[in-house]
Amino acid sequence: MSPANGEWEFEIVAPSEWVEEVKTGFSPTSFEAVTKRALPSWFSPNEEDFEVFKMQHGSFPPTQLYVERSSKHPDEIQCFYPQTLKR
Repeated sequence: MSPANGEWEFEIVAPSEWVEEVKTGFSPTSFEAVTKRALPSWFSPNEEDFEVFKMQHGSFPPTQLYVERSSKHPDEIQCFYPQTLKR
């Protein structure tokens, strides 16, 4: 996490109810359409195992949310959430 430059990211494992609530306001998108920037090695969603969603905030870069497509347990869905706050 690097708040000094306005970029941060995290991984969370959450129940399906939480994921559905968080997805409110996000639109499905493609991996090709997401904002590209350098990310840490642990940030590893891939197109095969994750869906990607975005939410546009005015002139700021869109927020992105990566959600695991198939979880072994509905209370353990892996999500990745990066944010770029710089314009």
